[in-house]
Amino acid sequence: MAIATHALAAYALENSRFQLVRDFENLIYKVCGDRLYALRICSNNVNQQQLKTEVYWLDAIRGDTDLLVPKPVSNKYGELITHVDNRLYVIFEWLEGEPVSQIMSPAAASRIGEMMASLHRHAEQYQPKNYQGSRFDYDYYFGNDAW
Repeated sequence: MAIATHALAAYALENSRFQLVRDFENLIYKVCGDRLYALRICSNNVNQQQLKTEVYWLDAIRGDTDLLVPKPVSNKYGELITHVDNRLYVIFEWLEGEPVSQIMSPAAASRIGEMMASLHRHAEQYQPKNYQGSRFDYDYYFGNDAW
């Protein structure tokens, strides 16, 4: 819990209530402050460049498509990524929803397919600025150095 409290101070949310909602690779907390947020405390195998690429792409998806994806929130220093106690943190605006396993139907599967196609089209044309990280391609997932 102390790790989340330290991170929230960088967002001026230190007096907010929070609850752990996921502990798999990353820690995800639901934060109840002036609004609802998702605090992601990254695992130690996430590097800053990878996280920056992910956050900037989410921001681009929000601006370039009609897909509803989490909006990254800047910390009180104007940065989207926060370093506290040798960990990386990101906060997003909270999106309400249901796990897809609870709402799966042929119509939901069709809509998921449409959303994935939209993401693929966006990724094909998206040119990240100053990108120096990994490409999430065949080699990344299945190559000799794949995770």
